[in-house]
Amino acid sequence: MLRISPAQSRLWLVIVIIALVCGAGHTAAAETRPPQGEKDLRFWMENMLVHHRYTTEEAAAVTGLTPAEIASTRERLHLPDGPQKSSPSAPMKVLPYPGGRHPRLSFLDGAIEPQRDTKLSVFTPWDDGGDVVVDTPEAIWSNLGLTYLAHRHIDTIWSSQGITMEKQEWSHRADHSDPRLSDCPPGETRTARGWLWFYEGDDVGSEFQRMRRTYVEAPVPAAPKTLEPVPDKLVVLTSDDGSASHFTTVRPLLKELGFGATFFITGGFGFPTGEIFMTWEQIAVLHREGFQIGNHTRSHTSITGETLAGLREEVRFINDRCAAHGIPRPVSFAYPGNAIHPAALPIRQELGLQWARRGAQPERPYGSGEGIAYEPMKDHPLLLPTSGDARPDWTLIDLRKAVEGARHGRIAVLQFHGVPDREHPWVSRPKRGFPGICDG
Repeated sequence: MLRISPAQSRLWLVIVIIALVCGAGHTAAAETRPPQGEKDLRFWMENMLVHHRYTTEEAAAVTGLTPAEIASTRERLHLPDGPQKSSPSAPMKVLPYPGGRHPRLSFLDGAIEPQRDTKLSVFTPWDDGGDVVVDTPEAIWSNLGLTYLAHRHIDTIWSSQGITMEKQEWSHRADHSDPRLSDCPPGETRTARGWLWFYEGDDVGSEFQRMRRTYVEAPVPAAPKTLEPVPDKLVVLTSDDGSASHFTTVRPLLKELGFGATFFITGGFGFPTGEIFMTWEQIAVLHREGFQIGNHTRSHTSITGETLAGLREEVRFINDRCAAHGIPRPVSFAYPGNAIHPAALPIRQELGLQWARRGAQPERPYGSGEGIAYEPMKDHPLLLPTSGDARPDWTLIDLRKAVEGARHGRIAVLQFHGVPDREHPWVSRPKRGFPGICDG
């Protein structure tokens, strides 16, 4: 995350320079940064020795430890000789650049004492390794002149006055931000997002021309239409598992009240029997009457690291059954058992799913039935939280608590099961108490 706090004036330009690194670079004047504690030591040792493949001497120059201490630390921490090979679908690894070793392969005279404070490494997806070192930012200009430079071969407005900027360090945080970089008033902070292109081949010149045509010379697209504000009291009704009571009890009530709803269908729990669960003919009737049919997987198996391999087939089974009964391919998904896994998101997108409802975990415990409101400008569309998960003992007070967050641009997403639900009594609603919630 880029943090800029200029003493005066406003920021009006940031240039990011990218330098490719393939293997060990030339050495540079090291900025010694002793690790602060055991956790910091482990992080930087793994960063340098495993991922960046520093030599013992290079790591010693950065940390201030002796080569013998580096060697013994590596042995004590049981660090491998190199990074493990990751699959092509794995997230790309990004780490702070350790410093010490020069990040450039050419034009070394133009980068004296490169700082590590604003450098990060993006590890390439190629089999032979290597990484891209990115300065974020490379330089900052204000109306006073050159305010910041990631190396020291040109004076900034501070160095020309003999003022040395305090060294900063990367903080270990999981959050991120990606708006465009806007003006930065004195004392405030702005964040920015950039692009990296990876190209494998011999005709680099043609690739640069393609990038220029596509991203520089292409007409600026028209501004997107302004989205209408989310009205207060907007509630989304969802029902899971395809219980027969959805057709016999819930459907007529919703039609009477003029409400829409999404019914998430699974092939698990012995479906279909026509007694405990709806039949596909009944599900097709729901679709023809204007209700949305969502995908809840073939087997209702929780999504974990162990079940990810079969997730595509689980989703495609329900899609195929929908197609066989004249129902459009579902664009909505509900996580079975409310279990989520980050690696499932790209699979969801690959399968054309636009929305996915989760439970309220980890913000609220599962057994409570409590939840949080959905915030369209904050929550990922494939991780929509549940605002309330109806339980047998729910009263009007619980319902009001679940929907009271539907204001100020937020939406309440309610999760129901059978009315009643003989397969899942812990989330069942009695038929008598369903309409008013409070009278059952």
